[in-house]
This record gives sequence, structure tokens and C-alpha cells, in this order.
Amino acid sequence: MIQMPHIAVIGGGLLGLSCADSLMRRGAKITIYEKKMNVGRGAAEFNSGMIHPSQTAPWLVDYEIDNFRAVYDLALKSRGLLRSRQKSLGLDTDRRESGTLQLFDSRYLGERARAQYESRNIQADLYRGEWNFGRYCLKFPNDMSGDASVYMNALKQDLISQGCNIVTGQKIETIKEINSEVDAIIIACGADSDLFLELPVRAEPGHALIFPVPDIALPKMPIMHAHSHSALTTFPNHIRLSGTLNEDSPDALLEI
Repeated sequence: MIQMPHIAVIGGGLLGLSCADSLMRRGAKITIYEKKMNVGRGAAEFNSGMIHPSQTAPWLVDYEIDNFRAVYDLALKSRGLLRSRQKSLGLDTDRRESGTLQLFDSRYLGERARAQYESRNIQADLYRGEWNFGRYCLKFPNDMSGDASVYMNALKQDLISQGCNIVTGQKIETIKEINSEVDAIIIACGADSDLFLELPVRAEPGHALIFPVPDIALPKMPIMHAHSHSALTTFPNHIRLSGTLNEDSPDALLEI
């Protein structure tokens, strides 16, 4: 009889929980270590809630990326797997309108971006609806969105029911602390962790602002702003402005 490995996952965010889920469904024994008092309380708790293969090409580098097609295909596969897992967890994914929007500060910038998207076979439709705010706007119909916190909480409960051991409130400072207890270790922690072993990793600062939902019509899909690298997303119980790049405070989100 083959004995399945015992694997430690360091970091209980979206990546760590997803790794644990995938491995457990393949028969592995999993222990998750999270330094906070609960899992799912890192960066993913305040992200823009977008699953957007359309944005596979990183914003901070040139669009000309040799391996773009492979990464884009992987993003499409990931989107499909996520949708399937959401349904298996009993999460209602049909209430949100599919797609994302992207605003540009000028027609020239928007048309240039649209040509770049189309050169990579990414569907980017010109959007003239009520949520373009008078700007050049593209819609990506193959994107989707959702609340990462809701998904992570459902995933956590399912992992526990499968026998996953989740250790919270414990900061792992060296691999040696758990190396003798497991067969393999997956590092899925944030860039501020001490466990990156001198890898050239650094965090880019970002911000999020959360507002109560007003009694007015709101967009049912996220709206990205190309220049500021930010997004507005409506969730069932709040509105979230998130993103920016190298800003010292979230005030820049209010100026878009």
C-alpha cells in the first residue's frame, strides 16, 4: 500500500488554501501554518475580486512577453477550475455579471491597448454603456469576478471536513522548525515573510478603500482604470476601491 505524503503548506491565504485543497483531493495529508489568527486574512482579503485572464500580461513590464500564450492558456484553465470548485462548494456564481471593464484616459491609449489585446487573441469589445463615465472603455467578456473572502471561508470549512490540520497564530521563522515532521514543504506566504530565503522578491505597495453600499444603481462587474492600476468592485455588502502603484496613501484612489 502506497503511503501518501504529509505536506506542510506555509501560508493560509488564497494560494495556500488552494494548494492544500488540490493536494488533499489527490490523497495527501496536509498541515497549513498561518501566522495570523485565521486563514484568508492577507492580501486576497482586500483585492479587487477579479479573475481576469485578459490581464495576463503584467502591467509593469513591456507587453511583448515570449511566454504570453502559455500563461494566458493557464489563466483560462484556472478560471474554469475555479468556477467548477465554487459550484462544488455551493457558492452562487450566477448573480454576478460576467466580464470586466477597463477605462482609459484617452481614445489614443484605449485604441492602442485594444490593438495589443486583439494581437494576442483576447476579446476586448468597445463598451458604450452607462459605466464608461464618458471615457474610452473596453469590456472583456471572458473575465469573471467574486469575493475572495467568501471563497476562502468556504474552502477552509471544506478542508477541515476533509481532515486538513490548520495551525493558526504560529509564525514559522525557519524551515527546520517543521522539516522533520513532514515529507515536503510548500511556501505560499506573502512577500513580507522571513522564509523567502534571500530570493529577489519585494512587495509593491497597494491600497484598498471600503464603502457601504448606497441605495443607487451600481455596476455589476469590476471597472479597472488602466493608468492608475486600480479597480472599483461592487460586492454584496460593500464597495471596494483597490490597487494603485507606489502610492504612500489610498488617497489617490479617490482622485481617479
